[in-house]
Amino acid sequence: MNVAKAKLTPFVKSAVRAIDVLEYVAAALEAPSFAQIGSDLVIPSSSLFYLLNTLKQRGYLRQDGDRGGYELGPAVSMLAESARATTSWVKTIEPLVDQVWESVRETTSYAERRGDEIEIILSKLAPHRLLPVHRIGQRSPLYVFSGGKILLADLDEEAFEQYLKRVSLRRFTPSTLSTHAAVRREIAEVRGSGIAISREEHSLGIIGISVGLRTPNMLVGTLGVAIPAVRFNKAILTKLRSELQLAKRRFLTASAGDLARSPRNGK
Repeated sequence: MNVAKAKLTPFVKSAVRAIDVLEYVAAALEAPSFAQIGSDLVIPSSSLFYLLNTLKQRGYLRQDGDRGGYELGPAVSMLAESARATTSWVKTIEPLVDQVWESVRETTSYAERRGDEIEIILSKLAPHRLLPVHRIGQRSPLYVFSGGKILLADLDEEAFEQYLKRVSLRRFTPSTLSTHAAVRREIAEVRGSGIAISREEHSLGIIGISVGLRTPNMLVGTLGVAIPAVRFNKAILTKLRSELQLAKRRFLTASAGDLARSPRNGK
């Protein structure tokens, strides 16, 4: 048996190629063409075609409008910002979660986008016997969570339509938005109001309401409250809207101050 071979770490060829392409494009002085990428990285045209299309659909690559060369797409910077935000903003957001929770005494969570899913980063559970449980690290499809709808509403139209093309709209409950038309209508409403509601769309008996937490430059994540439908009414909705909007304004103010003091800004 060849000991050297036995110690080699297994790898996925397609994943390696995707990383090679991203690194190649990032290092290029000018946007490389399809032929250049295939020739320099020795990737067959048939494989490269599907690889580049996948990276484009997910926003990791885009094509230069004039020459058709490939450049890094917005998803690359979003991924980098997301990684920084998880460590940079949690300390700022944690008191906001506490403040909303103290006011409404319902399960309150902060979440971020992870590809086509939303992930719970911070969560404080309601003190009641009947409560929604959001665990840290829990992930769910974007279209069924109120926070996920906020994240979808932040996409430009092209990225949003690409999302709809690649995602299967699984029906979790009878109330799940399971058609493209329904999701489009919902996201249009969220863009207009700035607040998203999930009405028993992921779990029966659970209502969720969320807002986006933004710095002056970008959407960092979402702050939301989940409440059993039996405790949900117009008065509660009004209070939740008010508390979440207040937390949203507080975060914007705090993040603006943090960014101004950042060493990256020379202060």
